[in-house]
Amino acid sequence: MQRRTLNHTGRSKRGLFIALGLSAIGIAAITLIIFLQGPNPIMEDEGPPVAGAPIVFTMPVAGATLGQGFTQGTLAWNQTLGHWRSHRAQNFIAPEGSAVLAVYAGQVESVTSTPMTGTTIVIRHSQHLQTVYRSLATEVNVTVGQRVTTGQRIGSVGIHPSWRQDGPQLMLEVLYRGNLVNPMLYFDEDDK
Repeated sequence: MQRRTLNHTGRSKRGLFIALGLSAIGIAAITLIIFLQGPNPIMEDEGPPVAGAPIVFTMPVAGATLGQGFTQGTLAWNQTLGHWRSHRAQNFIAPEGSAVLAVYAGQVESVTSTPMTGTTIVIRHSQHLQTVYRSLATEVNVTVGQRVTTGQRIGSVGIHPSWRQDGPQLMLEVLYRGNLVNPMLYFDEDDK
């Protein structure tokens, strides 16, 4: 007759390890589902202009053509850098110097310029929602701390240093609770 070793709760150690293993698999599965689903960026929990109403952006560049879109889980070829990478923004192709508009009212959080991303403006719209405008011309129309309204000119389309071969365009990123999400989720169906 085989003896089983029991732990202090009366369960076998083997049973305990099986239960722990199943719990870990369950937690991993739930985490994966949440990750793939992502946050719900459409409904802003702290109160958009009309409580419970979705936030709808205005187009950032009038007459622009939609360029490369947001890729989650897939890679996009970068001609300038010569390699595959994810693209966590929506590009708007327009002539250099075209006006770039704030897609939603907020406050300018930063204005920076780097050799890799060009001139960048970050606007905070709420505690959890920010928009990032990359590939702007050097001269901008806003300062840090300034309040902006929907459709207000904030800068001009430039040429993104990392996407130089693709020509002038605006790269728009949206951060919801610190996570990059698809900007097109915020635009009216007629603008897509």
